[in-house]
Amino acid sequence: MVGNASQILGSSAMRRSSNVQRRKVKVEVIKRSHLPFSVFSFAPKILYNPFVLLLDYEQRLLKQPLRRIGRLVTQSIQDGLLGSVLHLFSKKSNRHASRLQGPIRSNRRCRMEARRSFEKAKQLEKDMDLEGAIASLEHASELQPENVNYLAMLSKQYTDMSFAPGTSRETARMYNEKALEVAEKIVALKPKDPAGHVARGVCKGRLAYFSDNRTKIELAKEAEESVRTALELNGDSDLGHHLMGRFQYEMAGLNLFCRAFVRVVYGTTLSPGSYQHALEAFEKAHSLRPDRVIHKVLLGKT
Repeated sequence: MVGNASQILGSSAMRRSSNVQRRKVKVEVIKRSHLPFSVFSFAPKILYNPFVLLLDYEQRLLKQPLRRIGRLVTQSIQDGLLGSVLHLFSKKSNRHASRLQGPIRSNRRCRMEARRSFEKAKQLEKDMDLEGAIASLEHASELQPENVNYLAMLSKQYTDMSFAPGTSRETARMYNEKALEVAEKIVALKPKDPAGHVARGVCKGRLAYFSDNRTKIELAKEAEESVRTALELNGDSDLGHHLMGRFQYEMAGLNLFCRAFVRVVYGTTLSPGSYQHALEAFEKAHSLRPDRVIHKVLLGKT
């Protein structure tokens, strides 16, 4: 019984050691096969040339055997070295191509997915699903954080959310502050693009709706400065002229106390506003983009 047990244990130990040896041999073979210069590069010629020599010997065609064997061995070595060098260069070129093509493919994939999210957001905006539009635009902006169009529309959706039914005053202010952060990012990315200054003017103007009178006037001044900068960069911006009309309209509607405060604090640096100037600005915006309904609405209201 003891002898049988020892034999069984010995045989199992031998099997384990043989398995380990086989694994080691397998690993060594794999390692050797990945080397550019390896015995396996010469194997086809080394195996094929003796076979040719045997055929020639059987057919009595083998003349000067030593010279023939030397020539075949030399040819085998040359072919093996050439194959190894070509293999090495092909691996390097493939690695270089994959490094170059990888980012290009990923960037193109990001652009396509961001574009799909942007188109989806525009459709969701038409369906009045502002939260869904914001989610799609945030995804598009994550994929392409330097795309001004995506950021400008995201800022607009945040400000629109502040006027959604059932939105509290605190939540509305939070949405406008988020929109202002996105607008500031646009201005930092492309200071010469009027879209960022227009977005910043919109955000500051809408923040004024949820502020006290003093803060409202300060925000109105900052909004006017942003809009003037946008019009200096692009005098044909219909949104810029529309915002200037909104500023003139709101300033003209201030009560006597607020108008006196503006006169004392800002003097002539801040326009007191007039309905006539607002009318001219809305007419200019309507002439530039007659298809925008908002220009007609404010034009008729003024």
